[in-house]
Amino acid sequence: MNSAVDPMRFGWLADQRLAWNALADTARSVERLGYDSLWMSDHFRDERGGWLLDAWTSLGATLACVPRIEAGLLVASDTLRPSLVTVQMAKTLTEIGAGRFVLGLGAGGSRRDHLAAGVDFPPLDDRVAALESTCRLLRSTHARDTAGTAGRSAWHRDDSPVTLLLGGASGAILRLAGRYADRWVVWGSPDKLAALGAEVSRHARDAGREPRDVRRGAIVMLLPEHLSECADSSPWPAELRGGRVLVERQVARYRAAGVHDLVVCDYGLQPADRPAALKWFAAVMAPFQEPSSQ
Repeated sequence: MNSAVDPMRFGWLADQRLAWNALADTARSVERLGYDSLWMSDHFRDERGGWLLDAWTSLGATLACVPRIEAGLLVASDTLRPSLVTVQMAKTLTEIGAGRFVLGLGAGGSRRDHLAAGVDFPPLDDRVAALESTCRLLRSTHARDTAGTAGRSAWHRDDSPVTLLLGGASGAILRLAGRYADRWVVWGSPDKLAALGAEVSRHARDAGREPRDVRRGAIVMLLPEHLSECADSSPWPAELRGGRVLVERQVARYRAAGVHDLVVCDYGLQPADRPAALKWFAAVMAPFQEPSSQ
């Protein structure tokens, strides 16, 4: 029996070490090549101490200059900002992008970023509690916004002013994703995504939701065999490595594991090779973006 397979969506995780004009040009190229989304991380400096473009302000500009695709955070550190500030910024970016902004939040964060900002870095249990408080505020704000609208569900994607994504692999994050999130994402192999996704589904059912209400996403490093890697590259949590046939098989494994959204990084490659990598992968991903049967 043939059954329909949902199309996948593909995104690009931006390298915020780029100057703004270069990042904006790449974002426009990503859109032209057929990618569905672009993403930024919430850090002040890179691992060598160099300044990064700020994700929040850069996303506002990106949503204005790239009119079709989604743009979001992978992921913002919840405890760097008060919950109300986060919700206010997210609602503003959602309006700027006409619903294309995705609020990605996590409870991990960077101790170094917190110290640089003069913000306390609480223990993990406290960070998880703070993240749940932000999720509740976001949902309660939405409930007030849509109060009195007949026939609408608070969980329906089209009704939510802000699309909420949670990132992480801990049991606490999986529970919050099942209960509150529209999407969930993690670095990992297909096997890891399948196992953790089953936990998200269980938590969604426990919360009275349908598992399909939470889209599953994976982040991977793109390393085509014909392009040069950075000399100082270290092993990545997940990779798409090899020639076209091998990478297609790897993408198919993610799809079989229940992954709806695959976000690729290109900063494991030499800078001069990154545009070619994104163009090469656009041809790989195109068949997976169309409904198919198997």
